[in-house]
Amino acid sequence: MRITNLLALVIGGFLILGAFALYFFPEQPLELEEKPEFVLRQLEEEQRVTGSIIHSANGRLGHLYLLGYEPMTEKLSLIFLHHENKIFSSVYADDISLGELYNNLDRETFLEEIAYFFEIELHFWLYSSPESLRRFTDTLGGVSLSDPLQGEITGEDRWLDGEMLLEFLNSDELLQLGTDALRARHKAFLIALSQELQEKSYLLEDDQLYSQLEQLVTSNLSAQEFRKAGKLLANIRRNNLRVLHPFPGQPIADEKVDVEIVRRMLPRPLRHEIELAQPRELIEVQVLNGVGEPGLAGRVRDYLRNYDFVDVVETDNADHTDYETSLFIDRGDHPQSAYRLNEIFGFGELQLDPSTRALVDVTLVVGEDMLEYLDEVEE
Repeated sequence: MRITNLLALVIGGFLILGAFALYFFPEQPLELEEKPEFVLRQLEEEQRVTGSIIHSANGRLGHLYLLGYEPMTEKLSLIFLHHENKIFSSVYADDISLGELYNNLDRETFLEEIAYFFEIELHFWLYSSPESLRRFTDTLGGVSLSDPLQGEITGEDRWLDGEMLLEFLNSDELLQLGTDALRARHKAFLIALSQELQEKSYLLEDDQLYSQLEQLVTSNLSAQEFRKAGKLLANIRRNNLRVLHPFPGQPIADEKVDVEIVRRMLPRPLRHEIELAQPRELIEVQVLNGVGEPGLAGRVRDYLRNYDFVDVVETDNADHTDYETSLFIDRGDHPQSAYRLNEIFGFGELQLDPSTRALVDVTLVVGEDMLEYLDEVEE
């Protein structure tokens, strides 16, 4: 797994979310003597990254976004909260809306309250504006939304320039439709932006582009983090992206936020769990053929017999036969089991899917990469 893929997802989310709050204008930047590059440090250590993205208009909060990324599973979650949503404030010792909290506290204290309530460490913060997204989109020559989107986009691509994109993401009609419509449009744009960067990768070598971005957003992220992120954004994987809201399917309202619900939406910090977990003496494994090559699951079973701490108890076919990448899925409370099995091969993706009904420790879904590996080692 490539740790650097994280930056693509993280900064891509930053730029995209800059357009989410209507009528947002840039605020005065926070003063920092230096940018400590917390995100880069977390990535190098394969640790989960969490942060916040704040949008306001005329000094008032529009939306707050929490972002979490787990590098070992390459899962990214973007969670958005409305200014009317309420949390418990340690400063006021009472429930208070995010908007009121933002208006009554300085920025540093506001971020501390967010970290305290959600019980997370904020490795980064970012303030952005629709102008930053508009100018960035126009630099790319616009984006083309080709994915079906609740019947709005069918058949032909829908091309949007910067102004059209802001309307697409922030129309009054969209806000009335509720959180499902917000999630769908934001994710569609994220995918479109990734495709656009793939096709116009030459722009990512332009130093002026990064200089412009640094002028348009205010953040504790360093220039190096922005540069690397821009080059890697084109590699975003849509299946690893989740855009979430604590009240799915409902209109945006003054609901009180349940901290446990939001924390469950963030990716689990797998590296920490692996380091703390006690390894199983014997790892029971289910092997599923996700390629369609006859007998492939049996070949994997036979190969794993070389390892006395692995017991393949079941082989079968996966739900489909077009897996390119093998999946090592932890099915219980021993994440180190999936990690140890993955270390045998040195490729594939780690996933967490604990189930009290699971009869095995790890499910291994065999992909094309496993077929290539076995063909090489069995020669």
